[in-house]
Amino acid sequence: MANAVQAFRDAAVEGVSANGKLVRAYDAGRIAATAIVRVRDLRVRAANHHELTLALPRWFPARNSREGP
Repeated sequence: MANAVQAFRDAAVEGVSANGKLVRAYDAGRIAATAIVRVRDLRVRAANHHELTLALPRWFPARNSREGP
């Protein structure tokens, strides 16, 4: 999850182009979504894996963070 946080921070750096900020923000979301999918011992293997990875977490029920994966 540290990589997602770093990408999110990078998206807010002064002097980065709008396109660069968009790419970094997208990466932050994708990395975070991948972490959510992987903690459930799942892998996305498809031509549109980014799209599926970003969509999957909304289908998972919320968990109490104290309960663990």
